[in-house]
Amino acid sequence: MQDSLISTLKPLVIKTCGGYEYFDYKEVIRFQAEGNNTLVYIINRDSPLRVLYNLSDIEQKHVHPVFFRCHRSHIVNLQHLVKFNDKSRQLVLAGEHIVPVSENYKGKLIDKTVKGL
Repeated sequence: MQDSLISTLKPLVIKTCGGYEYFDYKEVIRFQAEGNNTLVYIINRDSPLRVLYNLSDIEQKHVHPVFFRCHRSHIVNLQHLVKFNDKSRQLVLAGEHIVPVSENYKGKLIDKTVKGL
């Protein structure tokens, strides 16, 4: 009984001011730093979810190959990547989210998304 419950829980647990919310990795489009908090953009939600962790905490607690830090203020889910504009250094994600890519992360992004194919 205990094992079947654990296998059905969603793997991403995020603490909010209202308690804990559970998600599958594929539901998260991106994380964006906002002061000491982080905004989480979720599929089929009109507004982002504010969580009580900073972006570095999110990066450490929710390590998963689909997440990629592309800027000091942004972590994206590469499963939602639609386009990378090399000239403007911007990612376009599902839902028309536009996210900057810093020069420091550009090479890592290309390695992970293009050279990894």
